[in-house]
Amino acid sequence: MAIGLRRAGHQVTVATHENFASFVRQFDLKFVPIAGNMEEFLQSKLLQRLIAGEKLKKEEADKLLLQQLESAWSACVGSEVIIYTPLANWGYHIAEKLGVPCFFASVLPLTPTGMFGFLRFAQIAKNPLKKAINYGSYLLVEFLHWQKYRPLLNHFRTETLKLPPLPYLGRRFRQETPAKNNSQFAIRNSQFAIKYRKYFNYLFILWKSLKSIPALALSAYAGEINSKQAVEAGFQRHISKQIDPEILVQTIVALIACT
Repeated sequence: MAIGLRRAGHQVTVATHENFASFVRQFDLKFVPIAGNMEEFLQSKLLQRLIAGEKLKKEEADKLLLQQLESAWSACVGSEVIIYTPLANWGYHIAEKLGVPCFFASVLPLTPTGMFGFLRFAQIAKNPLKKAINYGSYLLVEFLHWQKYRPLLNHFRTETLKLPPLPYLGRRFRQETPAKNNSQFAIRNSQFAIKYRKYFNYLFILWKSLKSIPALALSAYAGEINSKQAVEAGFQRHISKQIDPEILVQTIVALIACT
């Protein structure tokens, strides 16, 4: 994605752990380090203690996360757009401070849906009650994750970013959502039924708000009728396999630009 964005004329900076520096730079991409070295961690005595069943002390975990938050803030200053992964839970808050759009990019379907429960992709639901339970599973995981990091993230918001703290229930329940900070970009691998009961494998979905969902349908169906059905189902673009990665990235960038 970074290579495609750069080819489309954007200046791209990849912010991640130091041990990925050489990998990122071999593609001639700008690299900025985030605190923590996963390679060192995998070889550390701390990992051996965790494997043995010992729990990481809260002070140690908080110290590492605070270092990551501070280094992430330094890395993102001056950015016009932030694309972040589920593990980079600081992306939303920094984008709000900078007043720029942010896009949540996940290789797993994490956007709440009633079709299947959290991380239970193969179990498609049809029963309305089951769909409600499935949808609620995402909200529950989101709530529990927020509660785990709420004190630290709100401290980061108030002390470093000079932003008001988020409410107890999380950002989904805040009274006002920043205009430029409500966009998400999710990479999905799900199946949805569309007209005539045909199925498409949709890899990429661009989600901006509950009222507007610009989306790209990616499928093995290559006929003109299939493209027409995808558009009728509500998708803005349709691309059939095999896919040229550059064309795919250009299409995603174009959809993002239209949101």
